[in-house]
Amino acid sequence: METVAALGPGFLPLLALSGLLGVADAFREPASMALFADEGTSDGGVGSEPTAGS
Repeated sequence: METVAALGPGFLPLLALSGLLGVADAFREPASMALFADEGTSDGGVGSEPTAGS
């Protein structure tokens, strides 16, 4: 434990907070992507699909 003590007293709380935020972000990202999953499907406005005129 000498190496942890050499890093300072705030290292372990910062490491725990970083891990907690990483887990929270893992839940947030798929949820925000789901908001845009149906974007462009009502009128075929997806850029990778060919248009009727081409």
